[in-house]
This record gives sequence, C-alpha cells and structure tokens, in this order.
Amino acid sequence: MRTPMPKGIQKKRKDRKAWDEEKQEWVDRWSREGKNKEEEEQWIHEVKVNADVDFDPAQAARGERKFRVAKNERQRLQNLASAQAA
Repeated sequence: MRTPMPKGIQKKRKDRKAWDEEKQEWVDRWSREGKNKEEEEQWIHEVKVNADVDFDPAQAARGERKFRVAKNERQRLQNLASAQAA
C-alpha cells in the first residue's frame, strides 16, 4: 500500500467559517444561520419563464439541500457497513 506522503499529497480541511460578503464577517458554513441555507433564504429569486405557477424556489432549494443531506447519510451508512465487513 502506498502512502500519500512520498507523492506530496497533503490533507486539506475545509474551514468551519466562510466569509459573507453582505455582512462583511465570518459566518458558520453549516449551521441554522449558515451559508448552507443562503439560497433558500433569499428574499427574491429568479424564476424561469416556463416554470409552473405554483413553483416555490425556496422550497425547491430546501428540497435539494435535504436530498444532499439524505445522500450523505446513506453514503455514511454504506461506509460503516463496508468497514464492518472488512
């Protein structure tokens, strides 16, 4: 098994905080008031011309975020199962 060190690969970690241009301060990346909910909490959204009359862009963004969270949880459980099998 090869280790990443001879190749010069270094471990990178995302910061917990992200810079918010509007507030001009550092905010949490993943939290209740974090950057992960920025798109669904906008007060105005662009909507395509051919969108349904009852289309809610905030609800669509929330659904996409919930889908990503569920996908991440499924992958985590698969990783745990494969680690137990090995």
